[in-house]
Amino acid sequence: MIHHTSRHIFLHDTDASGLIFFGAVSRWLSEAETALFDAIGHKSLGPDGTASPVRSMNVEYLRPLRFRDKCEHLVWVSDVGKSSFTVDHELRHDGEIAVTARIVHVSVTLETMALAPAPEEIRRSSSGAER
Repeated sequence: MIHHTSRHIFLHDTDASGLIFFGAVSRWLSEAETALFDAIGHKSLGPDGTASPVRSMNVEYLRPLRFRDKCEHLVWVSDVGKSSFTVDHELRHDGEIAVTARIVHVSVTLETMALAPAPEEIRRSSSGAER
């Protein structure tokens, strides 16, 4: 499943150069993942005391985004392992990819921080994710 949202870039989303501020993009990634997780029925905290914190995040800025630009945000689960899963993002402006991101989550039990199986709803959502 691919989740789509549209976003306008406001002045508070930019830095002193007038370009997108990396902190704003980080916030958008989190918001888009939350919307995707809601759509597939994934809860941040599992009923069995598990969670899936971020292990790593990589963001590539390929084209400039500026104040008043409108972009499309696509987010999907691209890979699922035994205890981890990867969420990919694309921010597009005028039909071109401006930003890509890859975020890896790892599933753990909160009490011991031991690895836990990747959630089943995440596993189901990754099949057939075509852009």
